[in-house]
Amino acid sequence: MALIVKAACCFLFFLAILQYSHVSAVAPAHPPKLSTSPAPTSSNILEIYCKAKCQERCKVVRPFGMKLCEEVCTKCCLRTKCVPTGPVGIKFGKCKNWTFTLYRGIPYKCP
Repeated sequence: MALIVKAACCFLFFLAILQYSHVSAVAPAHPPKLSTSPAPTSSNILEIYCKAKCQERCKVVRPFGMKLCEEVCTKCCLRTKCVPTGPVGIKFGKCKNWTFTLYRGIPYKCP
């Protein structure tokens, strides 16, 4: 009886080793993705571009008005896909429809 129990235990142990040995030896067909951030879209890229250009343009504005300038400028840029070159008030380069925009329900002149 003891011999049968030992043989059964060895057989089950052997089956367990076979079952798990082939699983670990085979690589997964599709490795898991490491990135969880969404892929950039054209609107994300445009927003990043507009924010960077407007920060540069609004640098000369006093500190208390800089944030408003940047937000209004970014909104104008997202609409026109363009930011004039130079600081606020000086328009070396022209942008089409760079006029007024609504920001929080209030019309503002694009800086």
